[in-house]
Amino acid sequence: MKFIPVILIFLQLPMQAQTWALLENSPTNDFRHDDLFFINADTGWVVNVDGYIYKTTDGGEHFTEQLYQPETSFRCIGFANATKGWAGNLGPGAWNPTSDTIPLYQTNDGGASWQPVINISGDMPKGICGINVVNDSVVYAVGRVGGPCFIMKTIDGGESWTSVNFNPPAYYLIDCKFFSADTGVVAGCTGTDFINEKIAVWRTVNGGETWDLAYHDSSTYNGHSWKLDFPSRLVGYASIESSCICDTTPVLKTIDGGITWEKQIWDTDFEAIYPYQQGIGFISETTGWCGGFGIAAKETIDGGETWTPIPFVANFNRFRKVNDSIAYACGERIWKFSNQPTHIDQSFPWDLHLENVPNPFSFSTTIHYTLPHAGHVSIHIYDAAGRPVKILLDTFQPAGAQTAELSFPHTSNSFYIYVLKFDDVLIARKAMMVEQ
Repeated sequence: MKFIPVILIFLQLPMQAQTWALLENSPTNDFRHDDLFFINADTGWVVNVDGYIYKTTDGGEHFTEQLYQPETSFRCIGFANATKGWAGNLGPGAWNPTSDTIPLYQTNDGGASWQPVINISGDMPKGICGINVVNDSVVYAVGRVGGPCFIMKTIDGGESWTSVNFNPPAYYLIDCKFFSADTGVVAGCTGTDFINEKIAVWRTVNGGETWDLAYHDSSTYNGHSWKLDFPSRLVGYASIESSCICDTTPVLKTIDGGITWEKQIWDTDFEAIYPYQQGIGFISETTGWCGGFGIAAKETIDGGETWTPIPFVANFNRFRKVNDSIAYACGERIWKFSNQPTHIDQSFPWDLHLENVPNPFSFSTTIHYTLPHAGHVSIHIYDAAGRPVKILLDTFQPAGAQTAELSFPHTSNSFYIYVLKFDDVLIARKAMMVEQ
């Protein structure tokens, strides 16, 4: 029997509170909101195919309807700064009852008014699915789902646009991501009809003058790439919509900036006939989320090797990372991710007597605390690296002495951090696990 004497350690350090939360005042859509874009943590816009454009200036606490244009199916949005932005329309034939033939709109006053983009040279696109604002001057736009597909580009901040018909080689183009004015990728599929789609990603290093086929699925698996997300310059992911009755569906991953891509299995058990995996986004190279129409969202913390179902926005379609601490996701509603450092120390406005007994512990320990009045209390457990392990408690409790049981099978001598939240104040303690 071994026993390692350890003193209870009171923490005084920054912790990361990682959470997704529904923005309670966000607009609801019976199908989903298709895209959103934030220029900073507070100011952003949301669009959907029912013709709505919304804006928030307080981080999603409130949204204002800026435009309702029911003949237009807004699929995507992007901004260069607080005033200038663009919104793409799917166009007739891709989404009913759309009658608007204008593929792209521009605002110069932060969304207060929108004007059709008509200064387009080349073939006029039928519709736009994805927009990528590279900088104040360079913007790319691609479309559309259902075809035909085009690539639009401006190098003068929207004063003029060029459009190229990309059908062939592509059948659909859904999304695009550019790392600079010259280098980027576009995603969609090859094929000639719905049942012959083959997932495809193309890459350019000369601003779209030429394109290389970076990924093409020539197997029996039919589908198209839907959304792209790059948490870093080299590591990126793509979601896949299946157009076949299949047992599994993948995500694509690149670790060389889109030069090469490989499949990762996202799920192997579908109730849906066609697993429409659509939204995908990563807050870091390893931690991200993927979901879609009619299927539950899943989370990975190991770069896509494994995925776990989580509560998340229904019909997830677009993820936008603002910085390492803030991100947004849209579907039927708008959700917000917060990973803000919060200072946690042993001081507390009330005497909680927070401790766990025994400490050290081998298999289980009891957390003791006292609430000064009734209220909502939660206890989150983190491992030694600060990664979330479990939510031990999340409920309303009366005033007075309380306890909560913490237990783990012993695997190694280590410690866990338990964080109690009450009245928007956090306090943390460290509990040591040892072999006895």
